[in-house]
Amino acid sequence: ISCRCPTHGFGGRMVPGLIIYRFDSSLLFFNADYFKDRVRAVINDTNTKTKWVLFNAESVPLLDVTRADALEELRSELAGREIVLAVARGKGLFRVMLERTGVAGRIGAERLFPTVRAGAEAFLERAP
Repeated sequence: ISCRCPTHGFGGRMVPGLIIYRFDSSLLFFNADYFKDRVRAVINDTNTKTKWVLFNAESVPLLDVTRADALEELRSELAGREIVLAVARGKGLFRVMLERTGVAGRIGAERLFPTVRAGAEAFLERAP
């Protein structure tokens, strides 16, 4: 976990409502629950209402098919709490499995970003 902060410096400033979360491991059957628990803990530890969780997936080389459902469960749970799940820098086998399992479609193309900066800028443009 590289970023546990409730708001992340973007351009040297804090952005209330935005959590940028990085997970430095593949998402596989044995660690998906840990991943979800960590995201929940970061959200619960914030001092401001979380509006978006931007998952920086650059260090997640692989998403297995059984754990794509865990990512979808998290997306659905967050949506129920009126929190958007977006993904930045998803590439390679991670992105392939995101697409094949339909999770990318449920997240929405407008919430899949090539860079963390692009995701943070989209948050700033879209968030009330």
